Amino acid sequence: MATAAKAGKGTKIGLGNGAGTEVFNAIAEILTVSGPELSAETIEVTNLDSLAKEYIGGMPDGGSIQLEMNWISGNTYQAELRDRVESAEVGNFLIVWPNTPATKVLFAATVESWSINTEANSAITASVTMKISGLPDWTTTAVVV
Repeated sequence: MATAAKAGKGTKIGLGNGAGTEVFNAIAEILTVSGPELSAETIEVTNLDSLAKEYIGGMPDGGSIQLEMNWISGNTYQAELRDRVESAEVGNFLIVWPNTPATKVLFAATVESWSINTEANSAITASVTMKISGLPDWTTTAVVV
């Protein structure tokens, strides 16, 4: 039987413009996208009547998104990611994977870190970490332009 796996080529991540009908502008030259990484804490509720340790589910956490990209000096959307570290602004982002039909996730996040990586015989890259605020929405119809 043939695999149904898809290559990551063609995956897009867009930065929302904050407008009423939000437009998501593609962030240039993304190399890797890691996340979201959903998790939920557990709360111990063991009591004197328990026969063993007991737990209930805690609040879910949308986790983080990590991006690695070729750094393009002067690129508007890459620069905006860098500027958001200083502003601590929460904005909307959209990831679109190239499967059919396309899987999309919309999330609000703050940019925690942005760094440039330079090596003598490699492309200059930038690394970005974003912390998701709330839960990601996996049912969006938005598109990245």
